[in-house]
Amino acid sequence: MYRPAKWFALVILGQGLSLQLIDAGPTIHYQHYSPIKGISSVWEVVLLALLTIQGFIVFFAIKKYFRKIITWVSGRFGPVRAILLFIVFVVISAFPSRELPEYGIELVLSGLVALIQLGSLIMGIITIPQSYYSRWGGRVNAFLDGPDNRPGLFGSSFDRLAIGCAVWTTIVAVLLVVFSYDMHPHVPDEVAYIYHAKYFSEGSLSTPAPPVPEATEVYLIDCDNQRCISAVPPGWPAMLAIGEKLGFPWLVNPVLAGINVILLFSLLRNLYDRRAARLGILLIAASPWYLLISMSYMTHTFSLTCALVSALSVVKMYQGRTFLWGITGGIAIGLLSLNRPLEGLMVVAVLGLATLFISGKRFRFGPVITLGVSTLLIGALVFPYNKAMTGDPFKFPIMSYADKVLGPGVNSLGFGADKGMHWGGLDPFPGHGFRDVVVNAVLNIDAMNIEMFGWSVGSLLLIIIMLLSRPPGRYIIADRWMLFFIFIIFAMQSLYWFSGGPDFGARYYYLAVIPLIALTVQAVNWLGRIISDDEKFSGDGTVLVVTGVLVLSFSAMTNFLPWRAIDKYHHYRGMRSDMRSLIEQNNIGRSLVLLNGETHPDLDSAIIYSTLDPYGDGPVIVWNRSPEIKERLLKAYPDRKVWIVDGPSITGSGFKLKGLARKGQ
Repeated sequence: MYRPAKWFALVILGQGLSLQLIDAGPTIHYQHYSPIKGISSVWEVVLLALLTIQGFIVFFAIKKYFRKIITWVSGRFGPVRAILLFIVFVVISAFPSRELPEYGIELVLSGLVALIQLGSLIMGIITIPQSYYSRWGGRVNAFLDGPDNRPGLFGSSFDRLAIGCAVWTTIVAVLLVVFSYDMHPHVPDEVAYIYHAKYFSEGSLSTPAPPVPEATEVYLIDCDNQRCISAVPPGWPAMLAIGEKLGFPWLVNPVLAGINVILLFSLLRNLYDRRAARLGILLIAASPWYLLISMSYMTHTFSLTCALVSALSVVKMYQGRTFLWGITGGIAIGLLSLNRPLEGLMVVAVLGLATLFISGKRFRFGPVITLGVSTLLIGALVFPYNKAMTGDPFKFPIMSYADKVLGPGVNSLGFGADKGMHWGGLDPFPGHGFRDVVVNAVLNIDAMNIEMFGWSVGSLLLIIIMLLSRPPGRYIIADRWMLFFIFIIFAMQSLYWFSGGPDFGARYYYLAVIPLIALTVQAVNWLGRIISDDEKFSGDGTVLVVTGVLVLSFSAMTNFLPWRAIDKYHHYRGMRSDMRSLIEQNNIGRSLVLLNGETHPDLDSAIIYSTLDPYGDGPVIVWNRSPEIKERLLKAYPDRKVWIVDGPSITGSGFKLKGLARKGQ
């Protein structure tokens, strides 16, 4: 095993070297290779030299297999599909740029790096001794197959691997949220979610309006003369409020992440078999995309929980030929619509259609009616909520806020010149049209390919190989539903002008995690069968593919995940938790804290540590926006201590206490 171990080590080393050449960083932009703008340091020269050396090592080692590889690929794909495979492999290896020459150079560089990594992996696999492969293959198959029991609610029983992966996922997410995310929001949306959860946890639908609203203007917080509300949908804040009530809001997503692993295992076990379910949860437990989103305060993990529960309910309806599971499924979809309305529409479009294929025991349309009615009963809660927030049951707070801040109709679904905002280059073109749809789709496919599994050869490679080599008639019904779900996600998200940006990968398309995991598992089995069918190969080809997957995932966990957690998400977008420490260390209680700096990241970072009641006993943190605003604030709080704090935009690091400007009376 010495020879293959060297090649597998080279895969891991090569990914580590290539990541050091990528500019991702804690600011808002898609990642790109730094050298495409010119060599900026000796270190970059060294890294490029080392990757070049790796490339030559791989080339001279694999060249004697070129003829066999080309013959095998051409025989399995044909010349046209083989060329298409190569083109797709290269195109999805790098994010598009506005500067086309730079984009072309980056495609060449990223494509070469991925090919070098793929060559290293292939050399490692083909040099595994036959004797060791036989022993290893038996162990892999025994591990993946597990006990063959009849599937029940959660697969068949509490599978030890499923429980282990769930615990692992929760522990890793907790470690990430503590050490990378500082148990602190880093995206402005998260500030609104936490603010929302805080007043929900106190049993309120709003907070009192501050005396000087100009000093507390935060994104997605909508204030009038009477009250302030968070404009985001209420589903996730209601769930987050549970953690807020217990004092651990940062723990909600990690716990849900562990639950989702169990739900995914059950879904795959019921749709496919135990082998697919076990491999699927291993993949998601090693997915940087999944783990990093699970450390955040974002809505997506809860969306996945709702989608998995609803999908599992429909599967159980189909298996039991009863529509009673539609109640559980409908409740889950209804909660999803309260969390992310468009995603609720996606899921109901797919599962609602799926229920039409279920023949109920008493009434053919029983399943779809049960699912639909249950969905509507829960989803309809949004109408009285909207009425209380905006005065109109059909006007969502987020749309009311966007109309006031961005302009009427700018943030709505649809196409036209009046859609979208040019947010720091994140909106590709003015308005929303076909070219925006194409660019947004490419951005999100690239993000999935890079971040889904963090594989150095691309996370979607196996799926692409399967799609280009597997005849349409060889897809089972579950595979077709998975492909249909991906189509629905892209089709419906195409109605919206914004791609989702670089925050946490393709987060607007996050529900695609379910079909991507399922299709990757099927691709592993498919490619394994292709290899096994080769007359020159004796053995189980699936074991070879699984070995490659394990090496790539180990490399992602030791390279990509810590790199992304440290390089990008620690103090992401300049957001820091220092204000929490300042309040605790200086015993800042019933005081007025004047914050010098900018709205973002300074006020966004600090505002969640302010009391919800502007006249409450805790600290009131406000933006020292101007001398006139400061004077009004001092008059509004004549009996409070006044502290002066400089924010990160001024200090260049963390919050710093300048001192006490006025003692309380």
